[in-house]
Amino acid sequence: MNTNKGNFKISNLTIKSIKNRSVHTLNNKRRGYFTVEKAIKLLRKNKNKKAIFDVSGVRVRGTSKKHNVFLKDYNHNLKTCVCGICGKQADYAVLEKIETIKNNIHNFNLYRIDPITNVEILFNVDHIKPTSKGGENLIGNKTITCQTCNSEKADKYNENLFDKIKNYFTNLFK
Repeated sequence: MNTNKGNFKISNLTIKSIKNRSVHTLNNKRRGYFTVEKAIKLLRKNKNKKAIFDVSGVRVRGTSKKHNVFLKDYNHNLKTCVCGICGKQADYAVLEKIETIKNNIHNFNLYRIDPITNVEILFNVDHIKPTSKGGENLIGNKTITCQTCNSEKADKYNENLFDKIKNYFTNLFK
């Protein structure tokens, strides 16, 4: 686990140089920084073995809906996850715990750094077809989106976008 923030490089930045953490996870306690590839390998390795697994003394949720979407949407060619709307890549993964929850279970969150503002942008799991528009709450109707696109999309549904994402994943696994 790489907890030495000053040594973890993201292109020309280091974690230490990030001035503005994502407001959506500002109160989360951070326990480690990983490449997206390393986080995905850890999730894959432990996916069907245990609900909770250990990473350097930190208890990690192995079977969450969010982690399952990360595994589904991981791009092997790029070795990262990308936003299902704008295509921007996640730069790194952070092992975090929500401070308001009493258990000591951590989750991986994915982030990118906006190159202009140097602000951290969280990646979310979003319904492709919103449940408010009849979309199902199934993994096939979920994708990773950056916070910017997720906020912009809200509960809008664009059938062309849905078809584009569906075709991408269908062709990816042929």
